[in-house]
Formats: sequence, structure tokens, C-alpha cells
Amino acid sequence: MSTERGKPLAEFIRGIVNTTRLGGRFSSGEAIAEANLSELREFGNTTHLAGMAEQETDLLTDGIIPVAPSRNEEVRRVGTYGAVLGVADMLGRVPTEDDFFDEVQKRNRSLPDALHGALNGWLKYLTRDAIAVGHEYLLQELIGSLFLLSKSRSTVPSAEVVGHLLQDTQTQNDALDLYGLRRTEENACDISFEELYKRIDAHTAGDRITEQGISRWSGSMSELALISSIEASPARALVLLPAIWCLAAIRASSWPDPINNPSRGAAGSEGTL
Repeated sequence: MSTERGKPLAEFIRGIVNTTRLGGRFSSGEAIAEANLSELREFGNTTHLAGMAEQETDLLTDGIIPVAPSRNEEVRRVGTYGAVLGVADMLGRVPTEDDFFDEVQKRNRSLPDALHGALNGWLKYLTRDAIAVGHEYLLQELIGSLFLLSKSRSTVPSAEVVGHLLQDTQTQNDALDLYGLRRTEENACDISFEELYKRIDAHTAGDRITEQGISRWSGSMSELALISSIEASPARALVLLPAIWCLAAIRASSWPDPINNPSRGAAGSEGTL
């Protein structure tokens, strides 16, 4: 909460506290070493949250969700709250995290245009989060292979670890089949990064649009779907992590200065709590 918005609330609370004997002692600068039960009860009854005055509630609400946000961080915060409440209103229930991000990544969003800036910011967050999740699960698989292969040895050649990861061709093929990215009789790990990118680019190109430097499309290929696929079967991370990176490159192809500043979009558009 900013000083500008916090000061009126602090002054109001000080006025309430000062009506009590203990509060008066605080305000006078006394270093209170002891207080009697009567003073404590009076102070507790006066400042109890259940008895919060309407004016205090209004000042607190305006501090957290200002009616007229004046700074970028306030605009982003109010936009996020508005988006979450909008999703809740559409669903008629408290939304889950996936409910919120499903709206965030949609090509045709249901929320008002005024909230699209907040949604764009959270889509950038989701793009980065998918990369992090993919790496975490692949690292988990890598560590598992190392433990398995090093039971009777102090070191394991890297080529052997990679070979162990690559041996589950069925899981890897099935992972790409979920998104129509593998041709018949083709092994997932034989597909080059360049070829995978071309297929994902074609898969998402049909109705792709760009807004505030970030691309959207309809269809099954999304960060949320890829994260769910990896969480359901961590071994899929081996082939779906490259797919996540390809997706991120397509999402961010129009971000300002994507090479030197890949994780930040246009000023003021990042998602924020």
C-alpha cells in the first residue's frame, strides 16, 4: 500500500486507538511496561476486527483496490483483481488457477477489453512458468536416471545418461501424438528442433493474432496443456520441453527487443499480484 493511500487509514486507526486509555498512553510516547486487565479489554473491544467501522473498511479497500489507480503497479493490481473476479462471475464459483490461466491464454477472451492488458501480462508469466516447469520435470527425470545408473559406480558417462532418457520411445512418441506433432513411423527424438518449431508454428498459425507484442491462437497447443501433459507423465518432459521453448518463441516473436530483453514485454503490461 502506498504512503498516499496508507496515511488516511493510519490516521483513522490512530483516532480510534486514542479513544482508549492504553492507546492514549501509546500516543504519548510512554514505553508501556504493564497494563491492567480493564485497559486491555477496552483496547481489544475498540480495535477488534469484527467491529471494524465502515469508514475504515472503505479506506482499507481503497488502499488495496483503489477506485482511481494512479500508478502502474496499482493499475496492474486492479486489473488482476478484476480479471479474477470476472472469471469467477462467468463460472459462478471460485475459480481455480487453471480456470484463470485458461481465460488468460484464450484467443477470444470473454472478459472486457479494459482487462486485456492484465491478461496479456499474465500470459507472459505463463509462458515463463511453462519453461520453468518443463525444466524442473526434466531435471527430475535426469536425477532419477543418474541414481539408477550410478548404484555401483562413482561416475556415469553423460552419453549413457542421455541414452537412458531416450530409451522410452513410446512415451515420447505418445507425447507428441497428443498434439499432432509426429508423423507415422517417426520417432520423436529423431525430429530436429528446427523441424519441431516449423510444425508448431504451422499448428498455431491458422487464426493467430498479436496484441501488445504477444501472440494468441485457438486449438489444443498451449502452455497450460503442455504443463498438464508433463505433470501427468513426467517422462514426457524430454520431448515436450523443446515444444514449450518453441511455443515461447512464437508467443514472444513480437515482444519489444526479444533478443536482449526476452522476459519483459511492453512497459506496464506484466502480470502482478
